[in-house]
Amino acid sequence: MYICRAIRIFIFLEKKKDDQKHEKKGEGLKPSESTTTTTTTTTTKKKRREGEREEEKEKEEEREGKANPVRSRYDDNDNDDALKKMEAFMRGKKEGEFVERDSEKEHKVIDLTKRERTTTTTTTAVDTTAARVQRRTHWALERDWYKSPRDKSGRRKGEVGYNPRTLLIPPLDLKEFTPSVRQFWVIKSDNFDGVLFFKLGKFYELFFMDAQLGYDLCGLEWMKAKSEGIPHVGFPESSFAKYADLFVNNGHKVYRVEQMERPDVNKRTTDMVKREVCQVATKATLPFADQATVSSDDIKIDSSSGGGGGDVTNDDLNDGSNYYLLCLCEQSIEQTQYKNEHKYENTNANEKKKYKVKQLSTQPITYPSSLLEGGGEGGEGGEGGEGGRGGQDTLGNNDNDNDNGNDDCRFAVCFVDVSTAQFHVGYFTDDRMRSCLRTLLVQIQPVEVLYDCNAVSADTFKVLHTHLADALHVPLSKCPGLYWNAVQVRSELITRCVYWPDQHSLPNVFFTCSNDSNIDHGNDNNNNNNNNNKDLVATTIWKDDLTMECVGYVISYLKSLMLDTQILPRSEWKMYDALQTQDCPFVILDGATMVNLEILRNEEGHTKGTLFSFVDRCLTAFGQRKLKEWVSFPLRHIPSISQRLDCVQFFVNGLYHDVDRNQSKTMTSSLDNKFRLGDKTSDPFSSMAFLQEVSAKMKTLPDLLRMLTRISALGTSRAMDRAIMFDNAWNRSKVKTFCHCLNALETSHEIFKLFEAHRSTWQHLDLLVRLMSFGPQLPDFSEILNHFKNGFDSREASSTGVIRPRSSLNPEYDQCLAHQQICRQRLEDLVQQYKVSLNEPTIGLISLKGKNNKFLLQLPKNFLTQNSKFIPNNWTQANSTKATVRFRVPSITEIANAYEELKNKEEMILRDSARCVFANFAEYSHIWKKVVNSLAELDCLMSLAHVSALAPFEMTRPQFVDLHDAPNQLPFLELRNARHPCLVDNEFGPAQFIPNNTVLGCKENSANFVIVTGPNMGGKSTLLRQTCVCTILAHVGCFVPASLCRLTPIDRIFTRVGANDRILMGQSTFMVEAEETANILRHASCNSLVILDELGRGTSTHDGNAIAQSVAEYLIRKIRCRCLFSTHFHGICDRFENDKDVAMYHMSFARQSDNKSIVFLYQFTQGVCKESHGIHCARLAGLKENILSRAEMLSESLHLVMHGNQDDETQSLTKKFSEMLSFLGGD
Repeated sequence: MYICRAIRIFIFLEKKKDDQKHEKKGEGLKPSESTTTTTTTTTTKKKRREGEREEEKEKEEEREGKANPVRSRYDDNDNDDALKKMEAFMRGKKEGEFVERDSEKEHKVIDLTKRERTTTTTTTAVDTTAARVQRRTHWALERDWYKSPRDKSGRRKGEVGYNPRTLLIPPLDLKEFTPSVRQFWVIKSDNFDGVLFFKLGKFYELFFMDAQLGYDLCGLEWMKAKSEGIPHVGFPESSFAKYADLFVNNGHKVYRVEQMERPDVNKRTTDMVKREVCQVATKATLPFADQATVSSDDIKIDSSSGGGGGDVTNDDLNDGSNYYLLCLCEQSIEQTQYKNEHKYENTNANEKKKYKVKQLSTQPITYPSSLLEGGGEGGEGGEGGEGGRGGQDTLGNNDNDNDNGNDDCRFAVCFVDVSTAQFHVGYFTDDRMRSCLRTLLVQIQPVEVLYDCNAVSADTFKVLHTHLADALHVPLSKCPGLYWNAVQVRSELITRCVYWPDQHSLPNVFFTCSNDSNIDHGNDNNNNNNNNNKDLVATTIWKDDLTMECVGYVISYLKSLMLDTQILPRSEWKMYDALQTQDCPFVILDGATMVNLEILRNEEGHTKGTLFSFVDRCLTAFGQRKLKEWVSFPLRHIPSISQRLDCVQFFVNGLYHDVDRNQSKTMTSSLDNKFRLGDKTSDPFSSMAFLQEVSAKMKTLPDLLRMLTRISALGTSRAMDRAIMFDNAWNRSKVKTFCHCLNALETSHEIFKLFEAHRSTWQHLDLLVRLMSFGPQLPDFSEILNHFKNGFDSREASSTGVIRPRSSLNPEYDQCLAHQQICRQRLEDLVQQYKVSLNEPTIGLISLKGKNNKFLLQLPKNFLTQNSKFIPNNWTQANSTKATVRFRVPSITEIANAYEELKNKEEMILRDSARCVFANFAEYSHIWKKVVNSLAELDCLMSLAHVSALAPFEMTRPQFVDLHDAPNQLPFLELRNARHPCLVDNEFGPAQFIPNNTVLGCKENSANFVIVTGPNMGGKSTLLRQTCVCTILAHVGCFVPASLCRLTPIDRIFTRVGANDRILMGQSTFMVEAEETANILRHASCNSLVILDELGRGTSTHDGNAIAQSVAEYLIRKIRCRCLFSTHFHGICDRFENDKDVAMYHMSFARQSDNKSIVFLYQFTQGVCKESHGIHCARLAGLKENILSRAEMLSESLHLVMHGNQDDETQSLTKKFSEMLSFLGGD
């Protein structure tokens, strides 16, 4: 077939050359002759285009499964020279050499001039492919619009207003393409910023630059060259998810172009099948897209499960991670103040100024409102944030908090997890170090970020690229109409009501005043709106232009991804509050603290060894995400913490009271794996029957939140549902997911019923009562669930991919079936009538393939030979076999046509029935989300109980003391026999970890400031970190790895540990150290916990000593917080030796008899260690002994020199640094 095509191509090119010669000769001919030549050329072009259409038609037929044998148009009378030229052309050159690969990766070098053949072996297949690519050069590859693309407005990349989504293609060049390639470029010109997966039949094809990416990234093989040599690769329909994942993870956007009609629908063979973009996949939307592209191999149905559903085993449906899309808008403080002074009035929308903002507080906190649900009401009184602050200002109005330099800026943020339809929106004012922005990036770790390159400062740009090196960065273009500004987004949401039916249905977060301490931060369901309250507090978010512009960017971007109508109507919006107030219900962990303490990720970017991995024993994916929020935002109010601890204590006592603690110490991570996988032989839930049954049912639950989001999207009108899919797995996957979701909700209802049946055992726990009780907030949903489960046959629907409504549920469908039954009965009556009238019992109806071969009347041939005169004249013979003859009977045809119309109507109803069922199911999304949220918090509580009871070391319940009830009404912290929970003994050998006491502000040590000294490698840093980690566990609501834990609540935890630089930010090690220290001094209060590890090590000894001493003085005298201050500057110990507000502790050691080596005892004891023993640490590292001996001599001499001269110089530097701190604090 390909040889025949090549022959036609060769003949066409030979004719074209002859035409070109005639054109050249025609230049000197007479006008009449020139006209004749022109006419000939025009005729040749028409023939060429007709040949191209035939080529394209054959290509379409081949892809769409209906290709016909190719007949060669080559004339057998052509001479041998033409055959030789054609053979040379097929091998790449008319004269010369061409490399051709055979099946054994050997190549034959053909020299057509010498007619010799030799065999060689190539080293790689890349050279051969490169040769092929070079051979199949297409004329479009040489065009300027291809090499240097412009958008449809004629702008090049880098010019103002450039639109990266569009491509300008000259109309004349576009006409030169074949129909299918022209269709590709028409779609590509509107979606130039991504890769097109172009559907041809049952395959996705990639052309031109997309094909090159497919070859480079995915290793797709080049397709055989066609007449025009178009770069071309492809893969089957079932492999979409695989290759979309490869492209997206390499930073590309994928456009899925589907066929919207079948090829046989076209009346003219020259018409192209209609195609359009149906889906767009990016890093943030890939999990959502993958859920909708599950192949049949990825979904398995458990026939043993009730209701015909089953387990969806696709990994993306059970992933406990978040995939955030973050949009960031920045504005300098000078812009903010200027815009405030020049607010626009009622003018034309195009003339309105872009920014209109209010004066904001200077420092933000992270404030996800959903976390309050896990802690009850709490927060009215309690630990007393106001009392006992020693005359200090509140955290929000700290007198050292007005350090707003020229580098301060204001941010508006909006981020969304598309797979769960959860939005967060807010704003904050940040400092020069972008501390709050860094914290946000560490907390959510977005996989895709949107920002305006022209509006983002250089410092912000560096932060984004430093912290989000693996994320997809999408620069926002200022092309008019591409994104909505603040005025447009308000108009779209209120005036046009695009996504919500009216103004009163908008999320409450838009009308929430973030600086109002009395706002309700509960679940923001769109249906629970207080219109009067909106009128009272309609400030900030809705009226703030920068924040609304950020929201408009996100909505516009989702619209370009074809997800806006799928996600927004059922979305959940929450406030990312930017206000730092004393009433904040969470302990604030900034980005540096979360990184230094390895809360969510370790240095390698994984979760192993992190605090989250220690407490994560969740049984569900949605519970795992909720627990990650709990760990990132620990509770601060005592009532809220106590409610969690009461529930954890209940599960520990009820589930693990017979577990031997000594036996649990020998447990390894294999127990955790068995617990997760449901190994009943090792399941620790064996003491209380109903809780054991609850845990067993929880293990079977899929990621319900993502399932609900997907089903809600499937209930909308989507282009993907109109696409022609040749693999029915697409429809089956949707229906199976819905059936599995119904089964999971039924299991959830059984869990609620189990708790209800044993209510007497937990009715004293307020948090469990709120989570697991049916009531006004969460009604009993069994009837709603049964309505959907009984509405169709789930087994049939799972196998066929069609939801067929049961009788009386869909009147239109029932009426259609009734009319079909009438038509069938009429056909049977007609056939019976013909049997009687013709006296032939073998007469019957038959339907064959083909449009006009339906319901033919079939008669035996032997009957016709004898009774042909009885056949009516209006009967038309359709076809025949050896034994039968088939007729088209007008009366039967009339009924058959009506029956076919009814069948088509049934197909349309069934095609839309699934969407209608999904849409009706989504109407109860507010109930389903409450169910999922309750189960998620239950899962978190059970996970904390599992850790508290089965950790391989002692765990105790923390005791929180209100600040008003504390000794002297001052903050304190008491940890006895505490240890770091993430350092497990059996990872490093038997019982190597030594527990220690940490006492601050208690009877044993009344000082809240402790200077920690000791040798290198003595355990100082571990002690500092474990103190912070234990306090975080206590505030999360988990038991603590200690024999005793007593403390007053902490508002913020600060850490300054390690020595790291930021090369991409242009910051040295000491600069990073100084900036983090400045952030601590700016925001810490007396209720904070601060750890400083070897402050000042990044600069000279004198400067470092002076800075460390001055910072210590500021923390002791000014802030008066709980602080562990580790240092090797022993002069600081002398400075505070007699200070009653300072205590001296050190990590103990024992000196060996040779006086050269020491043994680390890892005991935290009172006193000062005057030596760092760095040489001993160097000896452990393997330095040569002669070098160490020389170092010991130099150390002694340097100590004598420096000890005598450092006092005066240190005091001078300390005085200067104290003046700088006073300036920062506003004193």
